Amino acid sequence: MQSLCPELRSEAYRATTLDSELTEATRRFVSDSSKNRFDVASRTLRLSSIFDWFREDFELSSQTLPAFVARFAEPTTATALSSGGNVRVEFLDYDWSLNGR
Repeated sequence: MQSLCPELRSEAYRATTLDSELTEATRRFVSDSSKNRFDVASRTLRLSSIFDWFREDFELSSQTLPAFVARFAEPTTATALSSGGNVRVEFLDYDWSLNGR
């Protein structure tokens, strides 16, 4: 089972470029199909457990998890998520084994 966390940067964040760095990190995380994915046929969004644990934080800016993901997803997925209709949200199991190392 893989970690469902965002990858750590190899360099420090900078105050002058923080917004763009965080936006890019969010785009990479949302687009990583090992951590988050959208099945267009079933309209099911399978997300990292992080989205479940901090759901209220993500929904503050976008109202729903599908709307948040659509803001950062690649264009085809963003369009499909925004096209209307219900999107079922499921959360992937988190791998806690790293904590034991």
